[in-house]
Amino acid sequence: MKESLIYPGEYMPPVNAAVVLEELLLSRKESIGKIHPKINLEEYEDYYKLEIRMPGIKRSEIVVYIHDNILSVAGKQRESFCSEERELKIHEFDTACFQRHVFLPHNADTAFMSAEFRKGILQLHIPKTNEPLFLKARQIIVY
Repeated sequence: MKESLIYPGEYMPPVNAAVVLEELLLSRKESIGKIHPKINLEEYEDYYKLEIRMPGIKRSEIVVYIHDNILSVAGKQRESFCSEERELKIHEFDTACFQRHVFLPHNADTAFMSAEFRKGILQLHIPKTNEPLFLKARQIIVY
């Protein structure tokens, strides 16, 4: 059965991209790169499917945007498992930022792509087009 490219139907308010990106820039430089999301890119007859694995990340901390046919995914994983009241012998959970860029194929129709985040996996469906389409910049809403 072929996957559907139809809107998932559930309304979720958009992420405040400016806040997440500002925190990304202000965060410690050494935290960037601690999280390097792994990706899978599959090609079908009329669309591409991109999956990005991001366990422990909340949808509200993910920003997806297109600029000159480059897909960028950025965000911040917040420390949420530890409280200040506990005295830990080992402390490896930390706030970390990530940013991942993917060059999209020339026939990717970024104007009609959709994004959905479920169970730690961000799925992007990118329709194909017959003519190359380059948008200057656009944020993609993640459902």
